[in-house]
Amino acid sequence: MRGWGSERVSPGGNLPTDFFEIAGSFYLSILKGRAIVLSGFLCPGHLPLKISVLINNYNYGRFLGRALASVAAQTRAADEVIVVDDGSSDDSLEVARDWAARDSRIRVLAKSNEGQLSAFNMGFAESRGDVITFLDADDEYLPGWLERLEQEYSARPTVDYIFSPMTVVGGSAGSETVEEVDFGLTYFRALILQAWISSPTSGISARRRLLERFLPMPLSVNCHCRANADLVLAYGASVMLGHKFQLATSYIRYHWHGENVFLGRGESSSERLIRRVTVQLMMRHLVGEAWQGYVWRQQLPSLIYREFASIPRPRFSDARSYGRMLRRSGGRERWRRHVMVWVRYLRLIYRGSIVTDP
Repeated sequence: MRGWGSERVSPGGNLPTDFFEIAGSFYLSILKGRAIVLSGFLCPGHLPLKISVLINNYNYGRFLGRALASVAAQTRAADEVIVVDDGSSDDSLEVARDWAARDSRIRVLAKSNEGQLSAFNMGFAESRGDVITFLDADDEYLPGWLERLEQEYSARPTVDYIFSPMTVVGGSAGSETVEEVDFGLTYFRALILQAWISSPTSGISARRRLLERFLPMPLSVNCHCRANADLVLAYGASVMLGHKFQLATSYIRYHWHGENVFLGRGESSSERLIRRVTVQLMMRHLVGEAWQGYVWRQQLPSLIYREFASIPRPRFSDARSYGRMLRRSGGRERWRRHVMVWVRYLRLIYRGSIVTDP
């Protein structure tokens, strides 16, 4: 199964020329900046990673202690733990402050209720880690999560965003079987296809250098979705050229308790529309903020192929997605690049570098 990193694709349609020009210009400008950042990081002698855990909480005082205990039980200790309470009316602050009194690494931030995105903004602004992990107060980490992250980020210096599948506890309990996938860059998949390549909040981690490109995010961008700000993390990371990697092992317990916002029920048609509109508003905000000027539409096919080439072991579904984007991109190069996608995919199969997926 594709797992948490599966692609949710919005209905197709012709996109205006200026969309592709702006998208291509933005892609080039961020790619250049990303190369500068990576060149500094790859210099020998860089310092060990510092890991910050950001816990967002709203009226989950009865679960918060369990979440904090799971962080305390990690085989690799967190360098700091930041609990952001979003205006809770229960005993959440008392629970958090009690833990903070016993552990100097824990900091508690209290604010008025403005939604999950506001908690992300505040927590990230106060964090100091090189890698930030996110945790909903009603979930918990399994031992070894932070240690695995340190190993993976150290071994993969170009990777900016690592996410884990999640084991559901209670209700429809179970753990989805997924494969380890290096998604490479996912800018065009997110911008054109609205492909969701991530897990929910508690399974997400990212380097600071990536999050700084889109956090803080104005609350107006996510005003209709107060409780699923992981949209900002997942799509923001893709649009800001984060290199994504999916683990096959679950390190997260996602608890079903009857009050979950999304688990255990389907997404209604109105909610689906709101999500798509929210994603579009966020895309427009991100691309507009860093847009440096226009590029010729003829460059888009080569940029889309370049992103496909960043995937070390592409699957059939990846080749199909990039072929679809190339057909829609326009330009004289689109058909040649379309052929190049399939030639690369078939060549890797012939060499035994990849295994075909269903």
